[in-house]
Amino acid sequence: MEINKKEFDRYTSEFDMNDPKIDLKYYHTYRVVEYCTKLAKSLNLDEHDTFLAETTGLLHDIARFPQARDYNTFNDFISFDHGKKAVEILLENNYIYEYVDNEEDKNLVLKAVELHNDKYIQEELSEREELFCKIIRDADKLDIMDKQGMKLEDNSTHFQEDAFNELKNKTLITYTYCNNHATNILKTLAYIFDVNFKESFKIMVEQNMIEKKLKLLKEHVVKEEYEIVEKIINDYVEERLNEE
Repeated sequence: MEINKKEFDRYTSEFDMNDPKIDLKYYHTYRVVEYCTKLAKSLNLDEHDTFLAETTGLLHDIARFPQARDYNTFNDFISFDHGKKAVEILLENNYIYEYVDNEEDKNLVLKAVELHNDKYIQEELSEREELFCKIIRDADKLDIMDKQGMKLEDNSTHFQEDAFNELKNKTLITYTYCNNHATNILKTLAYIFDVNFKESFKIMVEQNMIEKKLKLLKEHVVKEEYEIVEKIINDYVEERLNEE
């Protein structure tokens, strides 16, 4: 894995690390790799599959660097789909083979990278493809849960109604509904409804990811709305932690 990390560092060295967006994604990437390692170990994956999970984590946001440089945004709607763009980057001049050495591994990593940012996985996948897609999607969400939505600076006291309804239905929240900071935090909390592994929930609880966001909402959002969210989130987490 150290060879892959050196190559990734060589790739990112071509970008301005003084740019806060570039810096943000560089360190996000390595935290996601760490979560991939934890999830792989919890699933008792062998050394090679752990390596593939880590490599997927290393490459999942490789398109974020040109996106930040060329568009000064991480908004895929006004730039490009960063999962699909990552596949283009990795296929150009067979760059993917700097990280893997055979076609089977190449296809597996590319599929997981391509689908890591889709709202839902809608295409038919093999059992193995699905496993690695779930690992990177959980690992990515874990870091987002931990690092994003930590401030509520617009004094919003209500959730956007459509977003609130999606939360009540235990679904992911539509990006365009997020018109205030409270709803942005709600959107991050709703990621739990697309988390796959029990280990991911253990990590969230151990690192107080959910508790910190709920505390922030409790300080700002009207009591009636907050208490609904608190119950739905805590009940769902408890349910998932108690699964066999």
